[in-house]
Amino acid sequence: MRILSFDPGFGRTGWGALERSGTRFAVLDYGLIETSNGMSHGERLQEIYNQVEHMIGQLEPDLVAMEKLIFGKSRSTAAGVFQAQGVILAAAGKHRLEVLELGPKQIKLALTGSGNADKKSVEMMVRRILGIQTEIRPDDTADALAIGIAGAMQQQWNQVQLQN
Repeated sequence: MRILSFDPGFGRTGWGALERSGTRFAVLDYGLIETSNGMSHGERLQEIYNQVEHMIGQLEPDLVAMEKLIFGKSRSTAAGVFQAQGVILAAAGKHRLEVLELGPKQIKLALTGSGNADKKSVEMMVRRILGIQTEIRPDDTADALAIGIAGAMQQQWNQVQLQN
């Protein structure tokens, strides 16, 4: 199964592409979609959409996973994140892809066993699961990889529940 995952943001959207075979994960690629303050609001959203659309075409994922916004963030940040989520959902919907949205505690719990884990612990587990020796930078990409792993685990759990 191929997973394309996102840590959505207006100025910076982290992304990761993973392949899951049984209980093993492999990194296909990861990176950052950045939009410039010099672009109009619409142009920035269009850039996110275009890059997500391109990745879907290139990577042909089976699943899209992204972080769900929690309202602890500022309202101005929240608006941009909601809009980035919207264009990611639109691109995934165009290709009829399953999308899982996961909250931060759900992601932390899936990777570390604790919904209150810190970023460093989550990144350490991402690196261990994916066999990455060096730090994953920027943080947005490490978060996107964590979301992909948690999304694949959630999707597998959902399938088991449907069978029972």
